[in-house]
Amino acid sequence: MDKTEIKKNKEEKRHARVWSALDRFVRPVIRRKYSVDMERVEAAAPYLLIANHAMNLDPFLIGMASPERPLAYVASEHLERLGAITKLLNAAFTIVPRSKASSGFGAVRGILRVLREGKPVVLFAEGDCTWDGVSQPIFPATGKLAKAARAPLVIYRIKGNYLSKPRWADRPRSGRIRGEVAQVISPEELDKMSAEDIDRAINEGIFVNAWEEQKRAPAAYRCKAPAEGLHKALFICPECGRMGGMRSHGDKLCCGFCGAETRMDERGFLHGGKFGAVQDWDCWQRERLGELLGSDECSGPLFEGKGELLEIGGGQKKKVRFGLDPAGAAIVLGDETIPFASVSDIAMVKTDRLLFTANDRYRELRSKRGVLRPYLMAVKLYNEQNGEGRSPRPGKEG
Repeated sequence: MDKTEIKKNKEEKRHARVWSALDRFVRPVIRRKYSVDMERVEAAAPYLLIANHAMNLDPFLIGMASPERPLAYVASEHLERLGAITKLLNAAFTIVPRSKASSGFGAVRGILRVLREGKPVVLFAEGDCTWDGVSQPIFPATGKLAKAARAPLVIYRIKGNYLSKPRWADRPRSGRIRGEVAQVISPEELDKMSAEDIDRAINEGIFVNAWEEQKRAPAAYRCKAPAEGLHKALFICPECGRMGGMRSHGDKLCCGFCGAETRMDERGFLHGGKFGAVQDWDCWQRERLGELLGSDECSGPLFEGKGELLEIGGGQKKKVRFGLDPAGAAIVLGDETIPFASVSDIAMVKTDRLLFTANDRYRELRSKRGVLRPYLMAVKLYNEQNGEGRSPRPGKEG
């Protein structure tokens, strides 16, 4: 046995010990806190598991569906830049890094390699947590990946995860989460399907609309301040149509310009305004933002803030003031103006990190207090209007 095989065996044993410890000590806590019930995956390893993505705990939830066997995860490459946390994660799990705002070819190679090693791989093929509680379309190349994997494809659906901790929320809720195997497709069946058919099967299998689920089976998701953080997702007032004035506190979302107020209940629905659900407001604001792009109605930079700008690969980090210029279709970073047209890829991590590639430079803007989603939505919408980027479902920035 050579040194590489010895190292690999030690790593697998370490991962198995960590997985067993998580199942014994950590997952019971999560199970009780969120009232979790996850159907076990019975497919023979290695397999490619694709699930919907709505909260940061989703990898741990999927782990509950495979208590005996460690899983490998495809995760954002920003995890490689967290110092001691990065070392801990790499020591505990097999992680396939993927750059969120650049090509995913390296991740594809990593997935196929890990599958060949006999490990199941978990992929959240939407590429991002949903902002509004409704699943996004997967990346179009996912079906091709599933065919190339030559392994069973497990399509897994999680319900209740969005309302347990919405992406924009400052606090978690106590409610219920349920997971189920939507479909298992064998390698032989995948061979007979086109990549487009596989994409369709995945999109249908992982699709969840949190609001429709709440209408079918209402459940309370209790929290003392359910609306706090909502201004990070909903940033245009439906009453006055202006951007940048929304503020959230307790169970209320208010406009600082016109005083309009909306309240969120324990089931996640909205009261007192034009919209009854985050999804409906989000669909409207996307159309409104489309009208504002290039319009004189928006003067000067909006959503201004302070943050850190990291040149990924170059190691340079600097403090910077930033702003969004919808009228000029540009992002302002200090003295630099970046036209939307020059941004080839853009994505977000949680709510405080904006990753983007512009003019062949891959950078990350970090801001704890800034509202960054308008930047993401504006660039994505600009690309749609100009025939570029991934086609989203109606009302979604992609």
